[in-house]
Amino acid sequence: MKQKPLSSVLKALAFSLLLKIPKAAFLYVPILTFAAFFGDVFWLLELTTHFRLQYFVLAALFLPLFALLKMWRWAGAALLCLAINAAFVMPWYLPRSAQSGGEGQKLRLLLSNVLWDNNQHNDVIEFIRKEKPDLAFFQEVTPRWAKEFEALNSEFPHSKLQPEDEAGGMAVFSRVPFVRAELAPLADYNGPAVIVQFNVGNRLISIVSVHPPPPGGKLNFDHRTEILNQTAAFVNSLPEPKIVIGDLNTTMWSPYYKRFVGQIGLRNVREGFGILPSWPTYLPPLFIPIDHCLVSREIQVVNVRIGSRVGSDHLPLVVDLQIPGQ
Repeated sequence: MKQKPLSSVLKALAFSLLLKIPKAAFLYVPILTFAAFFGDVFWLLELTTHFRLQYFVLAALFLPLFALLKMWRWAGAALLCLAINAAFVMPWYLPRSAQSGGEGQKLRLLLSNVLWDNNQHNDVIEFIRKEKPDLAFFQEVTPRWAKEFEALNSEFPHSKLQPEDEAGGMAVFSRVPFVRAELAPLADYNGPAVIVQFNVGNRLISIVSVHPPPPGGKLNFDHRTEILNQTAAFVNSLPEPKIVIGDLNTTMWSPYYKRFVGQIGLRNVREGFGILPSWPTYLPPLFIPIDHCLVSREIQVVNVRIGSRVGSDHLPLVVDLQIPGQ
């Protein structure tokens, strides 16, 4: 029996190993895709729910690769993962049904987690001046940041600041006078929450800005859940229309986010505008949307966009709203 040359054997072996690389790399996609369905079973599994966009993109990349290599079973698995994650991603890009009533008062909100040790103060302030929001909400405000924000006092005559060391502080700057501006009665696990109320036209608007801790461990995970539950109870005590804005340290795909939104009955301004990832700027492939603005359904969302980098690990969120008259 004639033996194959050693070079042919080595080539066949190399080709076989080469085919195993995409298989091994892709294997994480179906594992994490299905693990994300059990995010409310164990706290670590909840972390897998936040990356539906990444699973979708990876499945879309592996599908033509497996088809090109005629690896049909693997292509089928990629197609299944693509379809599953598309069901979580694509609805955010679907146009929303038109809201009744085209008249109302315009209101621009801006949210920026400035990052407590960020030194690019001028970038943040110039971004605020460029966007000209009616209200600007800042998180992770330290005493140093509070001092720098004094430059905004002439443009935003109404403010509420509660600076804290490291990642805890907050600040609100407004062009419209407050009817109420005080700390919200929520637990302070990652800095205080704030409630501001003001009149837009003939409507009293309530906005709660909150910053739950990131779920980086079981204790922080429990604290985030507790803050979301407390926020829901407090928001439900406020009159309509109302808004929740802040770095919630969760994405729209988390079962805990869904439970929170179900409790307060507000909708995410991203509906119809896309995923708009906002964190982390230092690792774009893992970008996820954790900075949120939730509004009463009677409020019309005119536009939503992510701002430019300002030295923080978060990108700012800019929201244009239209408040209907009574």
